[in-house]
Amino acid sequence: MSDADESVTTVDLLRHGRCEGGDIYRGTTDVMLNGEGWQQMEQAITPPSDWTRIVTSPLLRCQAFAEHQSMKLDLPLSVEPDLRELDFGDWEGRLVKDVWDENPQGVSRYYANPAAFTPPGGEATQEAQTRVASRWRRLMNEHRGGSLLLVSHGGVIRLLLSHLLLFPVSSIARLHVPYGALSRVRVYHREEGDFPVLLSLNARTGY
Repeated sequence: MSDADESVTTVDLLRHGRCEGGDIYRGTTDVMLNGEGWQQMEQAITPPSDWTRIVTSPLLRCQAFAEHQSMKLDLPLSVEPDLRELDFGDWEGRLVKDVWDENPQGVSRYYANPAAFTPPGGEATQEAQTRVASRWRRLMNEHRGGSLLLVSHGGVIRLLLSHLLLFPVSSIARLHVPYGALSRVRVYHREEGDFPVLLSLNARTGY
């Protein structure tokens, strides 16, 4: 079956660039992009595609850039709270090195299998995937047949790809999604259900 025979939605997944604050567990910690991070994102989406809408996480490192591009490209903007990054609980805002030094076993367990270990006081990975996947389904219903630029976070992009490509949440830490990376998913809306295809992973990055 060809694209012309069915409804197709294209989504470009853009991870935010480098941020203020250094190498920390920023999760829901709301910090701005630094100059390098802004340039990484600009580079990743140049030249722009034929997007019909921009969708963004509400956190500043995504929303500020998305708002700028919305005005620059004259595109409608949707701010989606459910596309925020995972909450790292007690690790939030702390230097990655300090958390590793303090709790090497916990950090190792988290990266080895995020589905089996949650940072103290943090958001369970499976629960995060449920909210992200739920919002994705609504986006597909609301903007079916469109071309979306979705500006979000490394964790959110990994959880989305896990959901769409049917690979286990326990393996998401093995998926490299660098700062400013742009990936593309095409969703074929068929009678028997949506059929998502990963067309490119980190095809354009700010590096």
